[in-house]
Amino acid sequence: MGHLHRDKGEEEKAQQTWLQAYLLAKEIGLAEALQNLAQLAEKLGWEGGLQAWQTLAEKYKLSKAKPD
Repeated sequence: MGHLHRDKGEEEKAQQTWLQAYLLAKEIGLAEALQNLAQLAEKLGWEGGLQAWQTLAEKYKLSKAKPD
């Protein structure tokens, strides 16, 4: 699904979809999915593989926690 969003130019939706996949794969220990997400991070030009997804997850949670 993330790739479909990206193909339509919906970068934020793509990242959110991939991030949800990362969080679920991490929670239930899906090694193959995590490996694919690490490779995707590299293709996107993000350094750190899975750490890039973790950093994005933390930023997302922090941004949601801040009062408006």
